[in-house]
Amino acid sequence: MPLTLTPAQCARAASAYRALIRAQRLTFKGDEYALKAAYQQTRILFNRFVPSASTSLSPFNSSAQRSAFELKPSEDLTSESVDQQIDGAFEVATFFRRNVVQGAKNDEGNFVLRIHDETERGDNDTIKQKKVPEIPADNLKVRRRRRRNQGAA
Repeated sequence: MPLTLTPAQCARAASAYRALIRAQRLTFKGDEYALKAAYQQTRILFNRFVPSASTSLSPFNSSAQRSAFELKPSEDLTSESVDQQIDGAFEVATFFRRNVVQGAKNDEGNFVLRIHDETERGDNDTIKQKKVPEIPADNLKVRRRRRRNQGAA
């Protein structure tokens, strides 16, 4: 039995698709090849989980057209799994915006990162702090016993 999406799911799916496209446009600005590949992959994956009449029509794909059968997921989709896929698309869009930067060679032959306003910039203070491993109390006695046995052998 094919799954029919609720109007709310359709609206969220469209919103997630637009968010992904915007994030890709921001991340891959100036790199037409990467941008087209990202658009194509997004379209294929969305058509796989939300099949539509335009499954074989892609302005970015000049190769053989894919049939709707090839794009269908292998297992039956449930309403909950569709919601999880939509939430995942929003998370990927956020990840693209915050954590993916583009590198390009400048005239001098050095690579330059294109960091935009939404790129997450962390400080290295947490890396510099010494991490103290926490050893469970019941495990501490076992380690001491092993050391004694290894020293005696």
